[in-house]
Amino acid sequence: MKTLDCRSIIEIKAQDADFYELSAFVKVTREHLDSFRNKPGHGRLHPFEISERLTIPLQNLDDLYTMLFTENEKALSEAQRKYLNICEKLVAHCFCYIHHFIELNDSESSNNAVVDISENAQKLNYEFYYNAAYELRTPASALKGYSEPQILTFMGANSPPFVPESQDKFDKISYWVEELWKFINDLPNIWKAYKPEDAA
Repeated sequence: MKTLDCRSIIEIKAQDADFYELSAFVKVTREHLDSFRNKPGHGRLHPFEISERLTIPLQNLDDLYTMLFTENEKALSEAQRKYLNICEKLVAHCFCYIHHFIELNDSESSNNAVVDISENAQKLNYEFYYNAAYELRTPASALKGYSEPQILTFMGANSPPFVPESQDKFDKISYWVEELWKFINDLPNIWKAYKPEDAA
C-alpha cells in the first residue's frame, strides 16, 4: 500500500491509488481536523474556526462513498469501482486544503508571538475562505458533475449493486453535494466579512 499525502492527491499522482488507500488518507486528515478542533483554545489560532458548512458535507460524503464501497465491494463493476475512487479522491482533495492550511498556520502561529489574537484570527479566517473560493471550486464542481444522472449512468452507478439497493445513499450524496456547493457559492460573502481594513 502506497503512502498518500496531500501533494500526491492534489497533483493527481494518486491516480492508481485504490479506494482503501484514499479512504485511509481521508480518515487521517479527518482525525487531524478533530484534534485541531479539540485542542484547548486551538493554540494561537483561536478563535479561528473552520465552518461546519464545509466539513459536515465532506464528512457525510466520505461516509457514504465508503459505505457504498465496503457494502458492495465484491459485486462492483470496474466502472463503479472507478466512480467511487474518483469521488473519494475529490473528497480527499478538499480535506487536503483544510489540512494544509491548519498545518501551515498552526506551526507559524506557534513560532510567532501574536499580540492581537482576534486580529490574527480575522486574518486567518479571511485567508482560509478567500483561498477556499479558488482551491475548493474545482473538486466541488467535479463532485457535482459526478452526481448528475447522465454521469451516474455512464459510470454504471444506476445499476446493481448500487441501484435499487443503495438508492437512498445516492439521494443523500446528491443532497450533501448540493450543500457543499451552496457553501462554495457563498464563499465570497464569507471572506468579505473577514476582510481586514487594510486588505487590497
